[in-house]
Amino acid sequence: MKPLRFLLNAMLATLLTLVSHQEAPAEQPPQQPFVLTIRVLEQRDVGQKPVCVSAPSISAYPNRPFAFVSGGEIPSKFDDSLYLIGTRVEGVVKLRKDGQFQLEAQYTLGQQRPLPAATESEIFHNETVHFKTVLKDRESRTLQVSATRSYALKIETVSQLTPLKPDQPQPSSHELKSASSVQQYGSGQVKRRR
Repeated sequence: MKPLRFLLNAMLATLLTLVSHQEAPAEQPPQQPFVLTIRVLEQRDVGQKPVCVSAPSISAYPNRPFAFVSGGEIPSKFDDSLYLIGTRVEGVVKLRKDGQFQLEAQYTLGQQRPLPAATESEIFHNETVHFKTVLKDRESRTLQVSATRSYALKIETVSQLTPLKPDQPQPSSHELKSASSVQQYGSGQVKRRR
């Protein structure tokens, strides 16, 4: 019995020695939150300024997925189908080694086309745009997606909020609401105060 106990103690001592000599992992810098603003612009009349159709501002952290929904789904009058009405944005902003942001997003605008009440028809129209682009902090970029529609993008880091360490969960909208430099507009959406 003593040789077995001696062997187990020797193995345990060796294991503890190996573990204690390993280097601690390098601490990663905290992630700084940012606000992504996407303005959907529509050119309705030639020579006139474009009209802003939708302009969500989304707060998130680099390398973590984000989602924004304004509106919802409504049922068809013919069956159990549901149709998106409003704005839905999903994506991720990756922080690159050069300090720039790489945005990958899917933006959906959905609406129901009005028809005369006596018409036994319904029309739901969705426009989904997928885009990827690279932006610097506080840089604006406009992406033309059709002859009449463009997307104006801007990312701004929010230095007044507490940085997020890699192992922390993303804060709730309640925590973001208490930040002095931003004002809360629904779950996950903030606008800067002017």
